Amino acid sequence: MVGVEGLLVVGCLVGLGMGTAPCPRPQDKGQCSSVKLLLGATNEINLSVLRQLCVQGHQHVVDSPVPRRATTIASTKRVRQFAVMNLHRDSFSDAMSWTSGGAENVICANDWQVDDSVQLTNGYRWYRHGLPMWPLLNQTIGFKKRPLIRKKLDWPSYAFATPLYLVQHEMTNYRDPLIAVSKLFSGDVIAQQIDDKPLDKFIKPDKFQAEVVQLVTELGNDIYTNPEDYKNWLLPLVKRSLGPMTESFIARQKSQGSKVSPLSRCPDVLYVFFLRKPCSAADACPLLNEVQLVVRKASCTSTNLVVGYSEAT
Repeated sequence: MVGVEGLLVVGCLVGLGMGTAPCPRPQDKGQCSSVKLLLGATNEINLSVLRQLCVQGHQHVVDSPVPRRATTIASTKRVRQFAVMNLHRDSFSDAMSWTSGGAENVICANDWQVDDSVQLTNGYRWYRHGLPMWPLLNQTIGFKKRPLIRKKLDWPSYAFATPLYLVQHEMTNYRDPLIAVSKLFSGDVIAQQIDDKPLDKFIKPDKFQAEVVQLVTELGNDIYTNPEDYKNWLLPLVKRSLGPMTESFIARQKSQGSKVSPLSRCPDVLYVFFLRKPCSAADACPLLNEVQLVVRKASCTSTNLVVGYSEAT
């Protein structure tokens, strides 16, 4: 399997809620001036969309350095990789819109970062959002009550993910990440960090905590030895969330009525942007096969996959 250095951003282009996100577009500070294609046609539309995903990735990932001390988060090397996914409706347009569905609108929250962490009362750290992946079932998407008739969940059309560098960081400092998970879900966060930014209110805290514990336990030492391997951070998001994201996309298109056939309601393109090139070539990247398989299982065989990354500097 090929390791992934950086953050993968997967974006799905649609409106926020049922319309376009009413928030200013973040500025490109130069990080996204040079974007390259790993998979897909080299044209200005694809490059434009990937640049926009790149900008959103930098906007919503923690990338400001902190003073380098032996016990700080600086040694976790975040921002070496991230990913953004985006389901895009029309391949002939580079007009970006973002649909949050039934989840929180994080695109317009300038202070929201997918890998944001908090200091716990015992000196440990853990991710404010439970995992550095968004969206996940019982995290930001889920049934708040138990109605007699459940409607299908309305998933966002975009996703963010980064490697779980905190696992490596905590274990390097002889700490058990599962203790950190327990402390976070118990609300044992230092008061200053709660005042600076309220803790997340997960849809189903108990279920989500169990899922976080299960993931960290199953991956075990793999996260510690190779946190940037896509199996340890992006594949879980792809397998858990991309399928229902695609199904929600199709349902929204059906309700809008502009595309009549089931196949035409699928996104024209699934864009995936990586901060750093995830593999030497598209045919040497097993992750991309996994992504395509999930979309096809949602009956979207016509959806093209376009993958880009930042040019190494």
